[in-house]
Amino acid sequence: HDGLASWVSRLCSTLSPIKFSPVLLRCTRWPGATVVSYNDKFANVYIGDGHKDQSRFVPPPLPPLQTEYAVEGGAGNIKDVTEQSDPTLAEETAFEEERRAREEEQQEESDDEEGEGGEEDGSDT
Repeated sequence: HDGLASWVSRLCSTLSPIKFSPVLLRCTRWPGATVVSYNDKFANVYIGDGHKDQSRFVPPPLPPLQTEYAVEGGAGNIKDVTEQSDPTLAEETAFEEERRAREEEQQEESDDEEGEGGEEDGSDT
């Protein structure tokens, strides 16, 4: 594998004498594969995605940054976004009352139309 050692070793602790320090082995071909050894005991651990080392991997370039939000005008022209202040509580209440009044008028008109149509049908018999 390009002249590199398959395993890299190092001591786990530099505080204790070499004789009493556990040894850590790391695999260079399979990232995430490690072995810890102390005297005649050892433990193997692999935490990885199952792919060999791809040291030559180059990620694809990132897409261009997103532009600021803009509203398109006629013929593809971009206009700046205009900010508006929020309505006051009184303005919201007035708007809701107008909306309810319009809905009630529409409901009354539709009830009147249904009532007139029903009377005409009943008078023919």
